[in-house]
Amino acid sequence: MTLRHIATIAIITLTAASTLAQPQPSHRPTMQPREFQHKIRQELTRQADFTAEEADAFFRIYNEMREQQRTLGQEIHQLKQQQPDTDAELSTLILTIKQKQVAMAELEHDYYKRLLKAVPPAKLLRAMRAEDDIHRRIVQGRRREHTGAPH
Repeated sequence: MTLRHIATIAIITLTAASTLAQPQPSHRPTMQPREFQHKIRQELTRQADFTAEEADAFFRIYNEMREQQRTLGQEIHQLKQQQPDTDAELSTLILTIKQKQVAMAELEHDYYKRLLKAVPPAKLLRAMRAEDDIHRRIVQGRRREHTGAPH
């Protein structure tokens, strides 16, 4: 898995996480974070065909990774909100943001090495694909909400 692929997955994950944190339209019931995590667990477990033991091992590592990614993502978001006055400060800010993004990709890479030890590679790949599919559906749902297209 390339660093670019890892970074892309991290960005998609953060986008999905930030989407969940935003207020939902009143016509659509809001899903609580624990409920969302439960649904993610169910869907990934089903699509990856994890046994109960594999699911426990996977989600122990996966949830730890997501928490650290969330923290880094919040730091990146806060940095992007800054408004430096000089080009030198802007350059420093941009480099700091990029360093955090690289750290995010490296974090995910390290966690996926751990996940490969916790569950069979074929099941991990199915879980990764399922996660991508879930995030794609979330993003598409948000697009439909903004464009007014039917669900």
